[in-house]
Amino acid sequence: MASLEQLVAARVRQARKRADFTLEQLAQKIGVETTTLSRYERGLRGFSLEMLERVTKALGVSIGSLVDDGKAAGATVTDEDALLTTYRTLSPRQRRTARWLIRHLREVK
Repeated sequence: MASLEQLVAARVRQARKRADFTLEQLAQKIGVETTTLSRYERGLRGFSLEMLERVTKALGVSIGSLVDDGKAAGATVTDEDALLTTYRTLSPRQRRTARWLIRHLREVK
């Protein structure tokens, strides 16, 4: 089950890539080490509100776009949500492999 922290981490990574920033570029822009930003994006370190604010300003996105899961309060994260969140963190090569696996899982009886 994906936690809110993992969801935010995945969305920060997506937003960084959409903004065409490398880890190094965004880390420099927000004033942290590259390894620190990497830990945030992998969900190994939780974002503080201050850090989220720095990231959103640098990327030109809202905090809401990173934390809103679009569900009513109290709703639980489903397995499908967790899979989608994980899929979004994969590299293009890993995504191709995941799609291949899914296609072939349909053939398993």
